[in-house]
Amino acid sequence: MKELIDKYFENTLSDVEKIAFENSLANNQEFREEFEFQNKAQKAIHLKERNELKLTLKQIEAKHTKSDLKIIKKTIWPYVAAAMILILGTVGLYHFYGSNSDNRTLYASYYQTYPNVVSPIVRGENNQSNSQEAFNAYEANNFEAASLLFHQIKDKEYARFYEAVCYLELDKTEKAIDVFNQNTFTDEPIPFETYRKWYLALAYLKIDKKEAAKPLLLELIKTENSQKLQAEELLNKL
Repeated sequence: MKELIDKYFENTLSDVEKIAFENSLANNQEFREEFEFQNKAQKAIHLKERNELKLTLKQIEAKHTKSDLKIIKKTIWPYVAAAMILILGTVGLYHFYGSNSDNRTLYASYYQTYPNVVSPIVRGENNQSNSQEAFNAYEANNFEAASLLFHQIKDKEYARFYEAVCYLELDKTEKAIDVFNQNTFTDEPIPFETYRKWYLALAYLKIDKKEAAKPLLLELIKTENSQKLQAEELLNKL
C-alpha cells in the first residue's frame, strides 16, 4: 500500500501499478484514507513553499532598478507562476513516510524538476535558437535531447545548470555531480548557485554519499536563501 502511494506522488507508477492504485483507491478504505491524508499534507506543503517563493522573488526584485523591474515582471513572472505550482524542488514527503527510508528515498522525496524560468531572459542572445530549442526539449521532458543542446551552449551558466538537472532526470547522477562540481553560479536574478548546492547535495544522497551532502546543506543553512528551511529539515534527517 505504502509503495503505491509513494510512487503516485513520485509519478513513477507503471501501467499495471496505476490499475492497482485505482482499484485500491476505489475499494480499500484504509488505502483511501492514507492517500487523502498525504494528499492534504502535500497541498499544505505546497502552500508553504509558494509563500517562500514569493518572498524570494520580492528579494530579487528589490535588487533591481524600476526600469529593470518592468522587464523582469513582464518576462519572468509568467514562468515563475508556473514554477510556484511545481515548487522549485522541495516537497518533504519523508515526514510522512517514517525514519527508516534510505538515502535514495530521501532523494525522491525532496527532488523535483527545476522549472524553466530562463526562456524570456535569453531572447535576443546570439544563440537564441539553440537556447529555445533546448528549453523546448526540457519542457517536453525530452531530457536526453535537452542535455545535448544545453551542452552545446557555451559560457552560459543557465546552460550548465540545466544540463546537470537533465542528467539527474536521466539517472546519470555522476555526470550531474561532475557538472555541478565544475561550475559555480551567481544568485542574481535567479538563485542558480543556491540550487546548485541543493541539487548537488541531493545527487550525493542518491548515490548514498550523505557525508558529501552534509557540508552543502550546512552552507545553505548559514545564509538566508530560498532553500534554507528545506536544507535544515533534510540535514536533520541524515
